[in-house]
Amino acid sequence: MAQKIKASKQPTAILIVFTIIGSLLILGSIALAIYYGVLTQDYQATTATIVEINSYRDRDGDRSYDVFVDFEFNGEQYSNIELNYWSSGMAVGDEITIYCHKNDPTKTTSLFPAIFIPCILFAFGVVFALVGSLMLLKYHKKELLLKSARANGKIIKCRITDVIPDTSYRMNGRLVNNVVICEPIDENIHARFESFPFKQSHIVTTNSLVNVYYNENKPDNYYVDLESITPPDVESFPQSPKNTTLTN
Repeated sequence: MAQKIKASKQPTAILIVFTIIGSLLILGSIALAIYYGVLTQDYQATTATIVEINSYRDRDGDRSYDVFVDFEFNGEQYSNIELNYWSSGMAVGDEITIYCHKNDPTKTTSLFPAIFIPCILFAFGVVFALVGSLMLLKYHKKELLLKSARANGKIIKCRITDVIPDTSYRMNGRLVNNVVICEPIDENIHARFESFPFKQSHIVTTNSLVNVYYNENKPDNYYVDLESITPPDVESFPQSPKNTTLTN
């Protein structure tokens, strides 16, 4: 007895993980932004002049820089104070905005991480959460349509005209599923149906018959019953049907 063909399970687990990761990244970015906001409350902006930049190689052979500045803060002059950061484009004589600790002006910081890191995390979080949630919503909608089609549609007999690779899902870069295309035997019904994806290991031939749950009032609301596929009648089709199962 031939094994019944079942639709492949949708990758909902992966999409749920995507959604959770996205949500955690969004929450993390908000928490980090609050943390940086509290941390920088003790710092105040002032204008400094770069007076010296020293370049050297670290233990890994990467080039590093020490930047020294002069500035005035609360009426006092501070000279040759080392910054704890460097950015491309800095040059001796440039005037830059630095942030000094209110109680110890020799302690300086940059607001770049406080702005850049939370924004990057938030952007990645939004992308992950949107992709996961929108795809989950799409699959959920498909499931609702399937239930509606099986509950309200009538069964019509169709003939499979083609078997093609499903391009919506890949595993390790390879297409792993096929879908069947079928048309009603009843020539009075003008329609073309596409099944849910199923594993390429299931061999399906053209001219095979399949049941479709079809709602005339809602033509887009249908369900191709893969478990009902039966091979073509050899007597009706004397030529051996072509096996159209594709592998990649």
